[in-house]
Amino acid sequence: MSCSKDPWILNRYMEYAITTSPFTFNETNVMEAVAASEVGRYIAKDFLINNWQAVIERYGTQSLVTLMYVIGRTISTDLQIMELQQFFSNMLEEHQRITVHAKLQTIKNENLKNKKRNARIAQWLRKNT
Repeated sequence: MSCSKDPWILNRYMEYAITTSPFTFNETNVMEAVAASEVGRYIAKDFLINNWQAVIERYGTQSLVTLMYVIGRTISTDLQIMELQQFFSNMLEEHQRITVHAKLQTIKNENLKNKKRNARIAQWLRKNT
């Protein structure tokens, strides 16, 4: 399978999971599994942005919160936080919105710490190898 088709196949599989899947398993796990990889996070994020109404209809708003935690690993800037906050604001209840906003900020801070740590490790490796 070529790399260029992988995102398309993952996207189609997630679409199938929320629209026509006859299986009894929790299809949000499909989206979580896709979002677990580096590339998959972006695919799942785009998919969720384009299909959030179908996800809510099938699984409720709590599934959005769960997926937000997984997708949040892609966040590293204040602009990305604001975009996701705006995205989730319209579909969550007030208590969920507050929780999501706080979690997005925490995720962003963790991601930035990890990037800095990785940069220090890379610098040390360049210097010492």
